[in-house]
Amino acid sequence: MERSNVNAAWAAIVVATISGPLMWVLYRLDKRNTSQHGEAVKIIQEVKLKVSDVQDDVRDVKGDIRILKSDVRDLQKPKSKKSANVDI
Repeated sequence: MERSNVNAAWAAIVVATISGPLMWVLYRLDKRNTSQHGEAVKIIQEVKLKVSDVQDDVRDVKGDIRILKSDVRDLQKPKSKKSANVDI
């Protein structure tokens, strides 16, 4: 074998020895990151549902406030003299 072929063979062995474990570590990190991503997506969906529920509750409260304001306006209107002098 020529010297350059021997150097190339040793270089390939060194690269394989270093990159093999490195690729395994990167694979494990990527796998862990994927599971964390799945958990994050699940949490985001739960938050969206809760926000939607809160939005519905706020709409309901706004409707109740409109009704109460209308009732208050009706109560604040001055009564006519006829209805004020009714004997019970």
